[in-house]
Amino acid sequence: MLFDPMTPEGLALLNEFCQVFAPLKYNGMSLARVLFYDYLRFLCNLPQLVERRRELGDLPSIPWARLQPSLVGRYPETCYSEGPVLIEGPMASYIPEEFQGTIIAGTIRGGAIPPVKDLNQFRREMGELLHSLAGHPIFGHPRFRRWFISLAEKAVAGLHGTWKSKERIKPSCVAYQGNNYLLPLRILSEVCRASGIPSVAYHPLTLRGTSETAYLYHVLPLLNSAYFCWGEEFKEWMVRFGVEPKAVIPTGCPRFDSLPLKKPPAVPVRTALGLTVEQILVLADQQVGKREAIFRLVWEAVKKDPRWVLVVKLHPHHEKLISSYKRWSGDDQRIRFVPPVNLSLYDLLAEAGAVVTYFSTVGVEAAFYRVPVITPVFPGKPPSYLFCKSGGALPVQNAEELGEILDRLCTDQGFLSRVEAAQEQYLSYVTIPDGNSARRFFTSLLQVARGELSQ
Repeated sequence: MLFDPMTPEGLALLNEFCQVFAPLKYNGMSLARVLFYDYLRFLCNLPQLVERRRELGDLPSIPWARLQPSLVGRYPETCYSEGPVLIEGPMASYIPEEFQGTIIAGTIRGGAIPPVKDLNQFRREMGELLHSLAGHPIFGHPRFRRWFISLAEKAVAGLHGTWKSKERIKPSCVAYQGNNYLLPLRILSEVCRASGIPSVAYHPLTLRGTSETAYLYHVLPLLNSAYFCWGEEFKEWMVRFGVEPKAVIPTGCPRFDSLPLKKPPAVPVRTALGLTVEQILVLADQQVGKREAIFRLVWEAVKKDPRWVLVVKLHPHHEKLISSYKRWSGDDQRIRFVPPVNLSLYDLLAEAGAVVTYFSTVGVEAAFYRVPVITPVFPGKPPSYLFCKSGGALPVQNAEELGEILDRLCTDQGFLSRVEAAQEQYLSYVTIPDGNSARRFFTSLLQVARGELSQ
């Protein structure tokens, strides 16, 4: 049986790692907290070691509601100062004018070779701990030892360099995009934690993954003093895993503040696409392995309904895939391929009759335009977690089901009205669609830096 991190066994294995390696620190900073996401990936890649651990037994069953307190523990009392509030990542480009100067774009991340004395001391402690685990079915295995020693020394260099940068800049608070599956960001949060500096992780400006497992990799457990999320849906999800409610702050998503756009494009969309009265079905290309299967499902349905044309909006990172799409579709006048720079996504949504996406943020953006969102569901795979579970999209398993929905969108006004009403409810749940997210975000960030949200 393969290792599944979304089970009580997964939490028990992670908990064991954190407990066993809790004594291993570099200048007071925990290697277990920095490396346990990497350990999760290590287990996924070597399920045979998990099987050996199962045979040993004695793994306590820990419910996922205890993920946060079991693995991370409470963030320490923070030290508030008059230093700068730093923010890195895409949110740094949304700082409103009234906050500029008080909040600045920047980071304390860095790497540096530690002093020889400190590094040798760490190596001795790590060697003694690994030697004591020689009989363990996972921790005593040569592959684990090689993996752990290499990664631990990389983490120590990151911890040392980031600590030095922190001492030089002396920030009062640090904010970053909450992709905690990235090692440098876990190093950053650990330095802040050890220093007593408030740290904020914020929800990425795009959706991530299709399932709870995917979100576990990205944001959970909470390593920071606070997490800024889009809306109540995500807050409820994090609280369910044991995060304290006051630590999760819905701010909305600044990316959506201007939606729907009011200014029409210089060239009308239908003119640019060479269309007149046809219904436009937008297929949002994205970074998934099922790209061809999704396209064939959609194209098969569109070919059978002459009222619709298919417009493939290419992903900004995969513009060169237009040749693959043309090979899959053949030469047909009822399909268009739109590179990212040729036509704004938002202008396209303003004219669209429906959108197909697997898990892209386009699904949320389409809801601002009240464009019905359709998401494919594949055998043995759960539907897109953030769409279907919240009523934000219509799931389809094959071209026939998609064809039925396309027909109803053309002929059943009541059906269309119900879809639009569900989208309005979905938006109020997944984000805060009032156009004020940027100001709310940075106001909350200053409050965290000053200790006002923890009172």
